[in-house]
Amino acid sequence: MPVRLLSAALIGLSLLTACDGAPPAAPPAAEPPAAEVKPPEAPAADPLRPLDKPESVLIDGDRMWISVIGGSPMEQNDDGRIMTAELACARAQGVAACLKATGIDGAKDEVKLDGPKGMARIGDWLYVADIDKVRRFNAADGKQGDDIALAGATFVNDLVADGAGGLWVSDSGLKFTDAGAEPTGSAAIWRIDAAGVATKIASGPGLGLPNGVTTQGEGVLVGRFDDEGGEGRIVSVSATGEIKPWASVPKGGLDGLGWLPSGELVVSSWGAESVFVLGADGALKATVPAHKGPADLAVDAEGQLIWIPAFMDGGVTNLPFAKLTTPG
Repeated sequence: MPVRLLSAALIGLSLLTACDGAPPAAPPAAEPPAAEVKPPEAPAADPLRPLDKPESVLIDGDRMWISVIGGSPMEQNDDGRIMTAELACARAQGVAACLKATGIDGAKDEVKLDGPKGMARIGDWLYVADIDKVRRFNAADGKQGDDIALAGATFVNDLVADGAGGLWVSDSGLKFTDAGAEPTGSAAIWRIDAAGVATKIASGPGLGLPNGVTTQGEGVLVGRFDDEGGEGRIVSVSATGEIKPWASVPKGGLDGLGWLPSGELVVSSWGAESVFVLGADGALKATVPAHKGPADLAVDAEGQLIWIPAFMDGGVTNLPFAKLTTPG
């Protein structure tokens, strides 16, 4: 019934009741004013900011470090940062629920960090690959130390501790254009000794565009970001700079390398959007699907997991060792 008809009916009923000698009915009580509805408050800004281009994961005791490029991996724009997460938390809840700021953030006046990529921990220092140099930060308080310049380098990409107080470092020697990755001519493998002195160990066409590095004996294995005939290539580099082919895989765009406790090698591939598992002899044993942009992975032996930055999607995923069995 329309509201006006309902109101007229109530008035008529009141008049009839009055004519019968009964006291007039009290008018209906006024409805209380509607409570003021306030718009919901906007959520507080996330002080950690999203993981914009996470590039590398480093397992360090009971925690992981995560390098986050932020803007362009090529530009010296001081917008890189390093995050951390407790491993026990990340294993149980995922990395996103466990992220913590470290203070190593280019947004701070006292920190210079542009496009952080591979990392290594030696003693008190966290070493970070950053475009044309290696940066150092105190792992306890985040304070920045002296940089280590690599003369002529254009895309310092990955690094690994050599077990003797020094580092192996890759310069991919590339730039990104509308046509994709293009070489700059600086591709090389460097060695930084315990005193912080950098020496170019290897360069030349056999390296291609060197990306991920991991130790092998007194030298390193290097995953090439380029491909040859559609295949990805892994080469060995000796302590004296000798470059030798070591293995080939079905797709290129190779990034992170790491050794499993079993002695097998895992390699992330942008081209395959997968992780390749190779035997100690370089033979392909498995191809395990991952996601777009699987960047510089890390092996978590205690957790029986491989942690993989999802560069394109802004997160960090994991693969259990038990899943590394898909036939190659």
